[in-house]
Amino acid sequence: MDKESAVDCFFFYMWNAWSRKECDALFAERSDEIYRAWERDLEDFGSIGAPSWFYEGLKRADRRVIADRAVEYYNE
Repeated sequence: MDKESAVDCFFFYMWNAWSRKECDALFAERSDEIYRAWERDLEDFGSIGAPSWFYEGLKRADRRVIADRAVEYYNE
């Protein structure tokens, strides 16, 4: 998969599939922390801008978890 397609997957995933349930499944005991960050960015930047700011604020390892899930989700 090329990088552009992976980026598309990330944004579509965040806009259409990201939820508390997804966060819990991916981050388990850290899901409260991660989901609060998402809610804060959603409130501050709206549904269009939140994914970018959310991604920027994540640790590199957490970015990888979400990006990998997004690609998996849209290629199932």
